[in-house]
Amino acid sequence: MKALLKTLGVDDGYFPLTYKKSGRKTLLVMTSCEGLNLTAIRLGTISVDGLDGTEVTLKCVRSLGITHSAIFLDGVTYAGFNIVDPEVIHSEISVPVIAIFKHSLNLKSIRDALMKNFDDWLDRYKVIEKSYRKVYEVTTPKGNLLISCTGISNANAFNVLLSLQKINQYPEPLRIADVIASGLTKNPYILDRVNISTAEAGARRVQG
Repeated sequence: MKALLKTLGVDDGYFPLTYKKSGRKTLLVMTSCEGLNLTAIRLGTISVDGLDGTEVTLKCVRSLGITHSAIFLDGVTYAGFNIVDPEVIHSEISVPVIAIFKHSLNLKSIRDALMKNFDDWLDRYKVIEKSYRKVYEVTTPKGNLLISCTGISNANAFNVLLSLQKINQYPEPLRIADVIASGLTKNPYILDRVNISTAEAGARRVQG
C-alpha cells in the first residue's frame, strides 16, 4: 500500500486591533496530516507584530518530528507583521515550504507601512518581497491560488497541492489550521488566557 503524504499547515489566530504595539499574543496553530486526514495539532503563541513567528514555527515542527514532505504557510506575515521566513525554515530542517497567498500584494504599500511603524522594517520587508517575487498563479479544479515555493519545484508543489484539496482550493492541512486558529481565538476567554499564561510564564522566568 502506498504511504500517504505527510504534510503540515500553519496559520495564525484572530486578534483585536488593540493588541497592536502592545506585546500581546495570539495563537499559531500547526496541523499535521497524512493525506487528507488530520493526525496531530500543535499550538504555539506568537507576538502581534513581533519577530518570533519563525522560531515558534520551527519549535512546533520539531515537536512533531521532521518527517513531513512539505509545510504550507498562509503567506509569510502572521499576527500582523510578524514574519515566518520560508528560507530559514527550509535551511534549518530541510523540509520544503509552500507559501500560499490568498490575494495579490501591493509591495509598495507594505513597504510604506513597515517603514512608518517599524525600526527593523527592512528585515521584515526583505522576507515578504523575496517570497512574493517568486509567486506564480496555479489553476486547479477548485479555484486559483498564488503560491511561492522554497526547496521544492513549482511542478512538484502543484502536484502536492492538488492531492490535498478537499473542500476548497486550499490544501487540507492549511484549511484545518485556519479553522482551528480562528475558532479558538474568536473566543475572548481563550485569547485572554493565552496572554495571561504568557505573562505568568514570563514572571516565573524572572523570579527563577
